[in-house]
Amino acid sequence: MVSAGRAAVYAAALVVRLVLAPFFGHSWDMFIWVKSGELFYRGVNVYEVRSLTDFPWGFYTYPPGWLYWLGTAYAFSAQLNNFNLYVLVIKLPIIAADFAVAALLSKVMRMAGTSSVSLKAEALWLLNPLVIGISVVWGMFDSIAVALTLAALLQAMRRRWIAAGTLLGLGGVVKIYPLLLTVAAAFFAVNILRERAVAAAKVFAAAVAAFLLPSLPYLLNPLAFIDKILYHFGNIGSFTYWTVLSTLSPPPAIPMVSYGVFAVMLLLTLRNRSKEKPEPETLLSISQLVLLAFLAVSAKVNVQYTLWILPFLIYYSLTRKWRIYRLNSALLVAAGLMFMAAAQIALAVFDLRNLGRIIISKEVEQATLGGVLLILAALLGGTRLIALFTDALKNGASGLWTLQRVTMVVLVVVFLVVSGLFPVGKGVVLPRMPVVVGVVEGVEALYVKSDQYDQSILTNKYSLTHLVLVFGPEAVMYDGDLSKSFRYRLSNDEWNSEDVRRLVLSVREAGLKPVLGIYLKSHYAAIHYGYHGYNSTNLINQYRQCLGSDGEIRFHCTLGEGVTLAEVFAEKAVSFASSHGFEGVYYLGLGWSRDGLVLDSVAALVNATARHAHGKGIKVFLEVDPVSTLHPYMFLEKAADVLKQVDYVVVVTDPFLKTVKSGEFRNFTIVDYRAVLERAVNVVGGGSVLFTVKAMDIVEGWVTPAIQLQTEVDAFSNVPGVSGYAIYHVNRYLPFRLSFN
Repeated sequence: MVSAGRAAVYAAALVVRLVLAPFFGHSWDMFIWVKSGELFYRGVNVYEVRSLTDFPWGFYTYPPGWLYWLGTAYAFSAQLNNFNLYVLVIKLPIIAADFAVAALLSKVMRMAGTSSVSLKAEALWLLNPLVIGISVVWGMFDSIAVALTLAALLQAMRRRWIAAGTLLGLGGVVKIYPLLLTVAAAFFAVNILRERAVAAAKVFAAAVAAFLLPSLPYLLNPLAFIDKILYHFGNIGSFTYWTVLSTLSPPPAIPMVSYGVFAVMLLLTLRNRSKEKPEPETLLSISQLVLLAFLAVSAKVNVQYTLWILPFLIYYSLTRKWRIYRLNSALLVAAGLMFMAAAQIALAVFDLRNLGRIIISKEVEQATLGGVLLILAALLGGTRLIALFTDALKNGASGLWTLQRVTMVVLVVVFLVVSGLFPVGKGVVLPRMPVVVGVVEGVEALYVKSDQYDQSILTNKYSLTHLVLVFGPEAVMYDGDLSKSFRYRLSNDEWNSEDVRRLVLSVREAGLKPVLGIYLKSHYAAIHYGYHGYNSTNLINQYRQCLGSDGEIRFHCTLGEGVTLAEVFAEKAVSFASSHGFEGVYYLGLGWSRDGLVLDSVAALVNATARHAHGKGIKVFLEVDPVSTLHPYMFLEKAADVLKQVDYVVVVTDPFLKTVKSGEFRNFTIVDYRAVLERAVNVVGGGSVLFTVKAMDIVEGWVTPAIQLQTEVDAFSNVPGVSGYAIYHVNRYLPFRLSFN
């Protein structure tokens, strides 16, 4: 019979979760849950969808257990017609898992002979603000793996090795970490209970089978699957001291070092526990040490990982008189809460209105405070995990990592980090020049469709003179849904001409000059961060004879009676720009490596555009990439007549990206790019040449490191005669700050 106290605890926990769950969610993770469910429902292999380069978050980088639920929830969401209810549906298994963990923890305590405090244990889990925050405010699903892990340990205590291994394998289908405890269960069976090695074999075999069977649909492309599963092992988490140490050591080396240390610690820990008593509680002790050893030294520790160890901390805090252990457990929870509060202050990260966006706080002071608190929380949490490991290893006895000593170390490190980083926290400093163009890779990278378009992101984050809204070529040729010509998309919203006119007017009112950007390829497609790209179906069907095999449009192609495609297209482009309120046309996206054919095509287009734009106040921008041609200087000389017809020549200056994306690109250095830029000024004339600041591209999945970008900007902005630059791309997501002096 359920006691009144237990019923009250469970009822309060349920009410809190149901009240909070529909209205909160991590703006990035919840977006991934929604998009992953949609892709799964449509039959797309999400493990083939690449992640965002240099972001601390991937796309979907977990085993498929949670993905199966996301697909089910997406299918069900069509019946709801309410996004908040959809969010609640997504979180239902997490909420159920929270209660399952409480019930299983109570069973573990009864089996270990400590049932007198089982209700306290359930309350400390169910009413713990950190558990509530991660499960229902954040929407992270670690509780499901925790429940399966506790169920597995219960079976192992009963010597049911196949059941234990199966549950650990199923836990691994949700999150990888339960597979770590197959080592603990096998060690407990053979070295503590003195069973034969066949017991350990049963644990491992059952775990492997339970993990692989649900994963079979994705093993047809094993490399993509394995790459995503191992994604988290190759980067650095945000709730660990490694976050700070990564500024002093090459980040790629840190994961390798940390996992090597963990392997040594694991061997030493198991050896230390080889003579424990053959009691059920011993398995808890070994499992706790395995997890703490991993969390104490792993480079990849995020705040949600604290839930993995929390049931063990609750158990030993209630059943042992380990004062320092209890204090460190409380401080770990406090550090987790501080981290979540700081994330909300700095990033507004739990606001569903920011779905798919990482929004920096509008107040610089708040963002700075949030950043300081994030570092403090990471240091406090990481050092607490080390302290808890040493506490547990010594059965709660005081040792090297006392509270006073660790506190002093934390304070010293925090002082050094804050004093060393924050006074110079300007990010990449860009010069204020006569022309500063922001290029948007897709309208929805910056704007959400609404009646009143919010320009605060632009005015707070960027200091621009022009903003380029870019479309595929079909947008200017045919009426219809303009969103089909977006290279980058976040939603399924349709954008018509009136929507674009309102947006352009809003850009004007913000004090910027709106420019119509047009990609000069007939089609583009990418599956990196979801589906992206456009396909100019009508254009392709009508002018197929004027298209190259790689999507290039040959504008010098004759349509009949001496009329070229360039003439038709230029008239449409200028007319579209004028009727929608744009002040310029910006041509980009060509493959300049085929410079002869491309130059003939562009020459025809530029000539026609200049004629139609003349007298209408429409400026013409042309992006050129001399370094991609065989002979950059000769190309500039050859293209001189064409380049002099446009108002602004945008010279692509991306030495880092060409090296990274294409390997060693003919050994062209920043000095070489500067020389090409100088030649462009000489050929075209001063005042009409811009260079490019290649900051980030979500669709193609790249970002130029801040230090490299600063070096490039400093080199190119000092070229005499250069009048400004174009930033590729302005959006909500840039992981480092741009400031303007």
